[in-house]
Amino acid sequence: MMEIEEFDRICQGPGEKIIVDLVEDPLAFPRLVMGVGAKSMAEWPMMDRTLWPDPNLPGFPWPLEPECGWGPGPVATIITSRVCPWQCVFCNEASYIPNMGRKPVEMVIEELNYLDDTYGPLGSVVIHDSMFFQQPTWLQEWLEKYPRLAHRPWPYWAAARSDTARQWPDLFEALVRETNWNTISIGFESGSDRVLRILNKECTVEDNNFTIDLLNKIGEDFQRQGEQPPKFWANIMLGIPGETREDAFDTIRMLKRMRWVMPSIAYYAPYPGSALGYQLIAEGKSLMSKDNYHRYPNDEKVKGIDYPFYNDLLAGKYDHEINRGLSSHAQSKSGVYQDDLVKA
Repeated sequence: MMEIEEFDRICQGPGEKIIVDLVEDPLAFPRLVMGVGAKSMAEWPMMDRTLWPDPNLPGFPWPLEPECGWGPGPVATIITSRVCPWQCVFCNEASYIPNMGRKPVEMVIEELNYLDDTYGPLGSVVIHDSMFFQQPTWLQEWLEKYPRLAHRPWPYWAAARSDTARQWPDLFEALVRETNWNTISIGFESGSDRVLRILNKECTVEDNNFTIDLLNKIGEDFQRQGEQPPKFWANIMLGIPGETREDAFDTIRMLKRMRWVMPSIAYYAPYPGSALGYQLIAEGKSLMSKDNYHRYPNDEKVKGIDYPFYNDLLAGKYDHEINRGLSSHAQSKSGVYQDDLVKA
């Protein structure tokens, strides 16, 4: 950013305690300003969403958002926590964004009720925390208060990890069943323990399988009761340096075991700011540059990766090998996932 002269002032790090002063009198600050963050999201004022530009599009529910496939509109996007504390080598946001106290449960519910009263009726909610399913004491309070204090328990999208779902399965199941957590985003990433270790994911294939089996069971119960089953938003990564063909087959096998799922597949991208990204950049193996640090899915990102193989894999050309050992139901599912390659 320092190289781009159009940036008049750059706030490095969190800026909650400095941003107002910076905007009011930017000339009082140097071009690069060290940010000062809040200790807790309880200190944040409620966002004035009317400050967002109105796109003036037909049917756009400004200042709320249209549905994007996760739940009905209008949609309210919120966050209850900032920063995922884990240290995966493809992300590791905790290395450059400090953690802070979580927004109190009742503040979250009050904001949703206000949005429903003022701009609603709300259709669904996206809780866009990097990791919603953490801090079990907070989650237990959400479980107790959201169905009771919200105008209604709107269906919501939120993120979890398979290891924490396995660590607190009763809490996970109660949140899905009792709070309308109907789209569960999980970074499964890979069906191979070896690749999960490369990624420093701190999850195992056993964790992934446990969570898949649990949501499959919950979904079957919903289906028997004539209700729409909850589903995974399953984040999957392919083209990881060191991944073998059999590792990739295991990943697709894992995906086919999910009964209700929206796959979200990406080819690994070595972004700067991540440990593995920095390593590959230093080794001259990254095909990315400042001109293409984007999330387009189809670009080749890393030297030495057999992208034609992965394209064929997602086209279903290896279904015979993948289906070995799978149940008849999993085998019956299409192995064509080209349209699910949606980001990098």
